[in-house]
Amino acid sequence: MPLAIPDTWLEEMKRAGTLAARGVPGAALRILDHLYGDVRAAGRGALGDWHRVQILWVKATILEEAGRYRDAARVYETIVRFRRAQMEEAGRGLLTSLVAAAGCKAKGGQRAAAARIARQARQLLERFPDAEAERLLESNPALWSPAEGDSLATAAAAAPPASRPRSSSKKKRARPARRSRRG
Repeated sequence: MPLAIPDTWLEEMKRAGTLAARGVPGAALRILDHLYGDVRAAGRGALGDWHRVQILWVKATILEEAGRYRDAARVYETIVRFRRAQMEEAGRGLLTSLVAAAGCKAKGGQRAAAARIARQARQLLERFPDAEAERLLESNPALWSPAEGDSLATAAAAAPPASRPRSSSKKKRARPARRSRRG
């Protein structure tokens, strides 16, 4: 069955579901295996990753209902690996987009928005390390600007050590109020 249109995919999914409901899981699984191969062969232009995951999910469900738990677990694990790879790709894409948006906001004079977006990017850097994104964040002093409610000292302390802004004027630091000692 050459797969060219989503309607064919839907028809085959329904057929597999009907067979499984009638107690013929072997035939349903064969249809799903064949359909999965056709979807992979058709490529993303015809049908997307979502279609592949749906086939795998239905297959795992049929295996589970048939008591083939190890086989079902293997199929679910395939879905897990696929979804993790998608999360990784999406996370890295989001990080890159946040860094670019923060840079443009800073260039456009929108320092508060740039700093807010840069903070979001820094949070993602913990999960998705990226040397280039980190370099871009560290190389733009506008992205170190304080968040609302933060002092300039807090922002300077958060800036990368090699690129912290140096103050040319010597300002006296305010001393903390002394507590009185009562006996």
